[in-house]
Amino acid sequence: MGITVRNLNGTSDRDCACGTWIRHWEKFSGTTTGICARSVCLNPATVGAHVKKSTGDDHAHYIVPMCHACNGKRDAIFNLRDGTRLIAANVAETCAKTSKPQATRILEEVLKLNRIP
Repeated sequence: MGITVRNLNGTSDRDCACGTWIRHWEKFSGTTTGICARSVCLNPATVGAHVKKSTGDDHAHYIVPMCHACNGKRDAIFNLRDGTRLIAANVAETCAKTSKPQATRILEEVLKLNRIP
């Protein structure tokens, strides 16, 4: 049996540099989504759901692939499918770290193109 998590609600207004949370999960898990991470669901994963572990001292927020129906279950506690990777939802630890150097390179290119001879 996989990790037990609580679905977090009220997170739809959070953004990341990956564009969507499902892309965030794919980028940092190194894999593509398939079926919903909820162990009893066989629907295709369509969203990156914000969850946290339901037991222990780890209060961090994570992203897992989930179907729209399961993600809509407010404050639900459920088991994840074995092997589901929990990816940090804290963008300072993930996409903000990787996108800053890229943004810096783009800015440098723009500045270089706009130089007056």
